[in-house]
Parts: sequence; C-alpha cells; structure tokens
Amino acid sequence: MSSFSLELFEELWCKYYRKIYWYFRREFDEHTAEDLCQQTYLNAWRYISAYSGSNIKQTKAWLFAVVRNVKN
Repeated sequence: MSSFSLELFEELWCKYYRKIYWYFRREFDEHTAEDLCQQTYLNAWRYISAYSGSNIKQTKAWLFAVVRNVKN
C-alpha cells in the first residue's frame, strides 16, 4: 500500500462521507445507510489499495459509481 492510496482514501472519506450517507438515508433507515456507507468505503478501499488508486481520474464520479453499485 502506498501513501498515495491512504491519502486518496482519507480525502474521499473526509469530502464525501456525509453526502454519501445522506444519499442512502433518503431511501433507508439510519442503520442501513451507515452499513451501506461502510460497504461503499470498503469496496473503494479494496480497489484503491489493489491498484494504488493511480488510474482514478475523476474521484467523485468514480466514488459515486461505487455508491450506485452498492445500492443495487
């Protein structure tokens, strides 16, 4: 794992966690929304750590694609 991967993950967490939580919260109860957020960030972490996050160009768009995949 590179420091770039950790920095990218922390940036995504700090910038978007609340937005993602409220995205899920519109349709689910608070516990389910939290679980879906955790699953989103777990999936993101797996990808970032496996590929060093170096090929992610538009981080917000990519992260919300992960969100949509978790939701479905």
